[in-house]
Amino acid sequence: MTESEPKLWGEGVRISAPLLASLHFDWQGSRATMEAVLQELQVEYVLNVYRFDRLTIGVGFGVHLAGIEGLTASSVFRMTVALDPASPESADPETAFRQFAARVAPLSIYPFVREALASAAIRAGLPSIVLPITNVGGIFTQDEIEIPEPPGEALIEV
Repeated sequence: MTESEPKLWGEGVRISAPLLASLHFDWQGSRATMEAVLQELQVEYVLNVYRFDRLTIGVGFGVHLAGIEGLTASSVFRMTVALDPASPESADPETAFRQFAARVAPLSIYPFVREALASAAIRAGLPSIVLPITNVGGIFTQDEIEIPEPPGEALIEV
């Protein structure tokens, strides 16, 4: 957080625990092949923002593994944040939501994503897939996060 960014996440903010939204693991090769190609693992990060009402959003964050022939794997967890109408954050919810989506949610969710994919590989009898330790709070900037309009408040042209 820079000095120009407001201090957020006081008592008027409710953040849910990460919940598994999806887990997909499909391997069409052998264990030996998996061990040989784990070095070629490419990680694609995914972030989606959903608006439930003026002061509540949901964020889905996860990874899709690519670069290994025969492997299709992804894991997405989601969290929600709700601002109390009396909280300072509710005066500018868009800024609070952008910060949550760009930094808080990815940092909170990534350990769960890593564990889900590692466990799926082990349950399949394969070597554990260990995703790199990455500063996922720096992958997305607040400026690139699009916060949807609250339901029922979007302008509809007829």
